[in-house]
Amino acid sequence: MRIRSLVAAVSVMFSATGALPASATTPPASPTVAIESLEQTWGDALLAQDTDQLARLLDARFQLTMASNESAADLDAYLALSKSRAYTAMSPTIVSIDVNGGVAVAVVEMKVGWPSGAPSPSSWRFTDTWVLSGDQWRAVSRVAQPVANDR
Repeated sequence: MRIRSLVAAVSVMFSATGALPASATTPPASPTVAIESLEQTWGDALLAQDTDQLARLLDARFQLTMASNESAADLDAYLALSKSRAYTAMSPTIVSIDVNGGVAVAVVEMKVGWPSGAPSPSSWRFTDTWVLSGDQWRAVSRVAQPVANDR
């Protein structure tokens, strides 16, 4: 129920701010299928350190909030952070996707492979907010936190 309230609030907020910039990524007819596909593409882009693909997926107003001090206040900071990270695997599992008009909130559990000896946790929970402009979905925020007891 709280996610539905969040989706409704974000929907009102973005409808009041006007149109979003277009993306090269056109979603399938079903919003849920589109978001599932885009979440996988996001993981693949992180694994490949493909900042061009990330820039196509993410809105110019994108923000990352993390439990650590590595949050990114804007898209450029997130792209720089993504380019600096080396991963050996990215495996997203969709927990839920809630769509309300042109806003979707996806809860994703991500298994992350790190190079040998990396101290970071291998399981993360993301709450991603996507907005639709025309026929294009773009992520505007990600809240990331490590899954407890996974170090």
